Amino acid sequence: MKDRIFYPLFVLIVLAIIALALLPARQNTSISPEAIIKNGFVMQGDDLHKLTAAPATIVQIVNRPNTDGTIAILSTNIPRAMASPSAGVFATLGPNYEAAFGGKKIKITINARLSQKQPLDKFKAAYFTSGDGDSGWREFTLGDEFQD
Repeated sequence: MKDRIFYPLFVLIVLAIIALALLPARQNTSISPEAIIKNGFVMQGDDLHKLTAAPATIVQIVNRPNTDGTIAILSTNIPRAMASPSAGVFATLGPNYEAAFGGKKIKITINARLSQKQPLDKFKAAYFTSGDGDSGWREFTLGDEFQD
């Protein structure tokens, strides 16, 4: 293939790959602010597969149809003192959620319990924004049963 055909074709293919890679980031951007405020942001069931794990953090999604439904089992293989500040598991909200929730008081509910294997009795959670409004780390005590 001649260079004058190859290079323009190569550039077009690279641009197509980049465009396809950016398409998932556009999901849910069409949800109106009113719908976001009404329905909030919920991660349950198959949505748990969208959780992002920082390095050294493990997320295992388990479907238990006769007991707890779909649950996420979160673990790590390094001590907290050695973990980076961004260690853990997180869900990312799109810019339309940030715009809808911005300047408003929000309520975050996490439904959790002790693990049956090597349980921790506490965990910390926080809400971070791209600007002002971070919640700071809050510590929660876990029990034997799921609780909010």
